[in-house]
Amino acid sequence: MIAQAMQSPEPFLQIPVLMSRGVVSYYPSKGSTDDTPIMAPEMPDQHDATTSFYFRGNLTSLLPQSVPANVDEQLFIAIDVGDICSHDGSHDNCMVTRLNNISFHLPTTTSLLQAHYNNNMSTSAISMLKEFPRCPPSSEFGYSPTSVGTAVRTVRYNTTVEIVFQNPYSSGMFSASNPMHLHGHDLFILGQGLGKFDPVKDVQAYNLVDPPVRNTALAPIYGWTAIRFVASNPGVWFLHCHMEKHVSSGMALALVVEDGPTPETTLPPPPADYRSCDGGQNNRALADE
Repeated sequence: MIAQAMQSPEPFLQIPVLMSRGVVSYYPSKGSTDDTPIMAPEMPDQHDATTSFYFRGNLTSLLPQSVPANVDEQLFIAIDVGDICSHDGSHDNCMVTRLNNISFHLPTTTSLLQAHYNNNMSTSAISMLKEFPRCPPSSEFGYSPTSVGTAVRTVRYNTTVEIVFQNPYSSGMFSASNPMHLHGHDLFILGQGLGKFDPVKDVQAYNLVDPPVRNTALAPIYGWTAIRFVASNPGVWFLHCHMEKHVSSGMALALVVEDGPTPETTLPPPPADYRSCDGGQNNRALADE
């Protein structure tokens, strides 16, 4: 087995180009051990995004999947960077990441799950609460101002949700690969592409037969990826980029899944020893940990 890590080109941080080699043996094995040195094939360049893109695009599930045909909620999420005032007395701006022009800010007093359970998902409990929009305010990247807030999108129980993640697609824009991770649910990864998503042509090429099922979908650099899932897990779930620098600077939102019709599909009460974030404590309350 031969492995070599791929990475984005500069100005992104570069790591040494190292190749891993190993032998996988199964026990009991009918074959004989062989100490012959492992010969490495010619590997693609570490910055060869095309090879990586087509490798991911050819992945499928081992068996056919029951992909929901009817979509109840469609979201188009633009991923990019923006500027906000640094509030340090200078005239400089601070660069942040954002989804649909909102840079996510964690609540500081009441957790989102607590506010949802108490039916108090409002600015009285979450001071910077914002409803996450279905699409960005502009179809072009970089032309709309950045807002900061606790971005929340609420969906009904058992809703089929489809999301298209769109990275900046022009070579003159800053773009990066973003692994988008959703807590509490598995995702059907329907397709990916380079450039701007076409809601007619690209939808026709969706894999609705045997798509990969994961909890993380990579939005490729200068491209898009489409996912679909059933919101069947009541609660508050974090949707965020899995790169720490990106999520800590705002590339996230909270998905609220409402209760279902039965006790089994209803969010249970907090445990008796649950420690509240209320009371003026300056805790940064996560969505669902």
